[in-house]
Amino acid sequence: MASGSVAEVKSRLAVADVVGETVQAYLVLKDGAAADPEGIVAFCRTHLAAYKVPRRVAFAECLPIGPSNKVDWRALSFRAQVEAGVMRDR
Repeated sequence: MASGSVAEVKSRLAVADVVGETVQAYLVLKDGAAADPEGIVAFCRTHLAAYKVPRRVAFAECLPIGPSNKVDWRALSFRAQVEAGVMRDR
C-alpha cells in the first residue's frame, strides 16, 4: 500500500505546460520503503477529491525546512519550477 511507505508529504501548486498550474506532491519515503508515482496517484484518487489529486509526484530525501521549523514553501516552489524547466538551478 502506498500510504504505508510515506513518511512525509507536502503538495504545492506547480507550473504546468498548458493549464498554468497543477498539483505536485513531494514525498519523503520511510527508510527502506519503495513506492511508485502511479501507485501514489492511484491511492490519492481513492482518498481525495479529484481537484486535490497530484498530477506530478516527486520523491525527495527531505523537505526544505526554514528557520521557523516549517516547510520552506519558496524553496519547494523553486524546486518545482526547476523540475518543470521554467527556471534554472542556482
